[in-house]
Amino acid sequence: MAAPDKNAGTRPARTRRADTAKLAARLTTRDWWLIDMLHVHRVLTSTQVLRLAFRTKRSCNLRLHSLAYHGVIDTFRPQQRSGSAPTHLTLGPAGAAVLAARRATTVRELPWRASDTDRTAHSTRLAHTVEANEVMIRLAAEHRTRPERQLLLWLPPSTCAHLWGDWIHPDAYGLHHDTTPTTHPTPVLPAFPGGVRGRRVPPHPSRVPDPAHDAPGMHPAGRVTGFFLEYDRGTEPAPRVAAKLDGYAAHAAGTRTRTPVLIHTTTPVREHLLRTRLADTAADLDLPVATTCAALTPAEQPVYLARFDHDTRPTAADPVWLPLTTAHHTTGHHGDRLRLADLTAHFGGLLPALDAAAAADTDTPGRDFTPVPPLPPADWVTP
Repeated sequence: MAAPDKNAGTRPARTRRADTAKLAARLTTRDWWLIDMLHVHRVLTSTQVLRLAFRTKRSCNLRLHSLAYHGVIDTFRPQQRSGSAPTHLTLGPAGAAVLAARRATTVRELPWRASDTDRTAHSTRLAHTVEANEVMIRLAAEHRTRPERQLLLWLPPSTCAHLWGDWIHPDAYGLHHDTTPTTHPTPVLPAFPGGVRGRRVPPHPSRVPDPAHDAPGMHPAGRVTGFFLEYDRGTEPAPRVAAKLDGYAAHAAGTRTRTPVLIHTTTPVREHLLRTRLADTAADLDLPVATTCAALTPAEQPVYLARFDHDTRPTAADPVWLPLTTAHHTTGHHGDRLRLADLTAHFGGLLPALDAAAAADTDTPGRDFTPVPPLPPADWVTP
């Protein structure tokens, strides 16, 4: 069950009929980015938006309240057994209208329906979607405190299905850039509800740094790693998860690429089970697969977050990945967890399924599949 968010305020009738041009003129660059993000990724939480685009919880809530009041976003709060869930955000009617006007299309062709929020709020896959998004969002938000790490590209399941649906249906595709020296990996510490004890939080920059683009598809020295994310909540039988690897092998053969499949699951017990069931299949298919679990890099929302840089738990960029190592890739590997950036050296011969330059050409007539930057543009100013 899900309930409307009472904190969003009552939207007056006049704002629902507000002139689209007047509303569009009041939207900031960050607002437009959020509209695009909600259209592409369907649902985000207020905590996730805070980490990506604001500095404090107060400034985030004030702006989201204003956007909800004017119908740019819709909000709801799922009911749960204990505690209070964060506010969940979807694209509202006014947001869909201004987005359609900007793209010179209709709301129906976006596509967007008035029933989208209710359908999302009551979806049996809501928790799966939010938690899978959480893995990617924490990877993207880390760039604000650690500029040497950057999520260059994040494709949602709908875009992945559009591009590769004949073979695979991942929960996300990502392209990550890391210039951190490999000789000094970030230590992984036990996760606690309020963050990680013992890790110093670096001071936040005055604004989000601009992505580095020396040329299309080119980046400064460092490792660019493409990956598919399979988020596992433990609801599928292990043989069904193993069967997905056949599709990834077919995709690799059909596209002549070699992209690691990263499986993020719930507990160490579940991870051990999947590794036992998947090891032979991955070896037979020569498929690069690595696993981790929520005990190492959590996927649940923080209990409370006052600032964007207060969530210091390990992310998917840290050494949390344990490869399903095939025999001819064992050199130099002794069973240690690896960083995302180190998977390329471990598996060898990796080729991303899609790079940042090619992703800009994914648009086709009809629905727009152009990816949205994981972070807002660097020219916005926020309190």
